[in-house]
This record gives sequence, C-alpha cells and structure tokens, in this order.
Amino acid sequence: MDRSIERRHGGSQMHWGRLIPLLFALLLSFPSLPIYAATSSVVVIYPEARGPYQKVFSSIILGIEQRVMVSGQYKLPRKYELEDLAKWLKENPADSIIALGQRGVNATKRLKSDIPYISGAHLITDGEGVSGISLTADVERLFAQLKKIAPKVKRVVVLYNPNRFSWLHRLSEQASAKFGLKLRAYPVSSLREAAVVYGDILDRIQSDTDAIWIMRDAINGKSIISMLLKAAWQKKLILFSSVPSHAKKGVLFSASPDYFKLGVSLAEMALSQNKIKGRRPLVIEPVKELNMSLNRRTAAHLSLDISDHMDDFKWIFPAR
Repeated sequence: MDRSIERRHGGSQMHWGRLIPLLFALLLSFPSLPIYAATSSVVVIYPEARGPYQKVFSSIILGIEQRVMVSGQYKLPRKYELEDLAKWLKENPADSIIALGQRGVNATKRLKSDIPYISGAHLITDGEGVSGISLTADVERLFAQLKKIAPKVKRVVVLYNPNRFSWLHRLSEQASAKFGLKLRAYPVSSLREAAVVYGDILDRIQSDTDAIWIMRDAINGKSIISMLLKAAWQKKLILFSSVPSHAKKGVLFSASPDYFKLGVSLAEMALSQNKIKGRRPLVIEPVKELNMSLNRRTAAHLSLDISDHMDDFKWIFPAR
C-alpha cells in the first residue's frame, strides 16, 4: 500500500476520533432545542399589542414552540373580520388552537370551529366554559413562600368574587390545609363591597399571626391597594399578592409568571387535551411557573429575617 495513502487514512481516523466526542458535547450544550410531539401541531391566535404586552405574547409563543410544532400564528388586529380568521385557519390546519389574551379567546369562540382549543395569558373565570391556564399565581407556591419567610402566620385572609373565581377559591382551600393554614375567605362582588369588608378586617386582624392575600381581580383596585398598604405599614401587617407589580409598591412579596415556561405548559396541556377522545373535561389551572419579587424594606419593617431566603426571589425592591 502506498504509505502516503496510509498516512492520510490514519490521520483521518484520528481526526474523526477527536471530532465525534466534541460534536456530541456540543449537542448536549443546547437543552433549549425544541422537542416536538411526533404528530401534533397547534396554531396560536393572539391580539395585536405593543411594548411589554407584545413581549409577553412573544415569550409565551417561544415556549409553545419549544414543545409542539406551531403551524401558524395569527395576530388579531384591533378590528378584524371573522371570515378572514376562518379562512386563515383553514389554510393553516392544526390539531388544536392555543388562544392567548381575552381577545384571542373571544375570537376563537366566535369561530365555532371543531378544532379543540385552550386559553392562556388572561384571567379565566368560572362562567367562560374554556380550559386553559389562567393568568393568576398558583396558590400553593404563594402559601409555601409565605410559610418560609413568615412561619408565625397561622391564618390567611382573602377576598374573592364567587361569580368569577370559585375555582381558585377551591384550590386555595386545598392549599391552606396542606400548609397548616386557616383560610378566611370573604365573597364580595364589587369594589364598594370590598372596601367595606377590608375596613372591617383591618379593625380585627392580628398582626403577628394573620396575613392578607391580594388576589388578582378587579375587586382589588388602586384605591383598595392604597388603603391596604397604608394600614399594613401602620399596623405591621403582612400583605402578599398575586399581582406582579405589588412588591414594588410595598407588599411583602408578589408573584409573576415565567412567560416562556407558561408557553411550554400551554403546549403540554394542548397535547394532553388532544389525547382525550369524546367530550373533554373542563380544566382550569393557575400559573405554576412563577418568579417571586420581594420588598426588603417591608420585610425589615416587619422584623422578618429573610437572609436565608434571598435566593427564592428573582427581583428585590427597592434596588440598592
């Protein structure tokens, strides 16, 4: 054999012997590569939005794409024709629809399509008759965080609208039992009624063993939040909230969705629903993929030692 050919052949073996492990290691370094379900696809219908709202929808869609093939995206303009949406859906066939935002859900309902759909990125209420992941924090995560940083708390007080969030109230009852908390839930249906009930609560609440949970709902308007923050500071009361911005305003801690992971969960729910033959049960879940925010000034005011729990929080206010 020609020794020059032998040398070239041997060099090639050595080259590939080193290269293959490197290529394998490189593939392992990309955990974010999409892992698609073998034969399923979805389309996403969501409203046209600007600024941070558009970023929210974009993050959710990226998460959906991580788990399932997205065969089309329809961005609803403020004024749209249902016929145009129906035509687009026919041109972009899919196994299911993921509708984002209230307008996305409303448009999908109007289609009256045979394609199953779920919803996300909005507050799902009792009477909507739609499955999905509601844009409210998982109460188990909230209660777990509360017990970690304020272990003396024995009772949680909350106001809720029974016409909208009975499903969340049921979950909160289960979560309170799991964490050894007493839940005192007051049903209210208006801002005015909420103000009266909160006033009564603030007169009787025990600052050392009680905490107030602010649910994400219209009954907790700006005037209510201002009243609660003022009273909580004066009486050293613990407030925690499902509204992302509230920790910055002064509540002890609040929760916000991880929108990318929410997208992954929506895709998995859509895949799960597709496997069900016949009538599909109504499934409403809270957001379990959360980032927590802490107000360190409030924690210090309440004399809470949070030094061992700082890693629990993605955002801390006020910033140093």
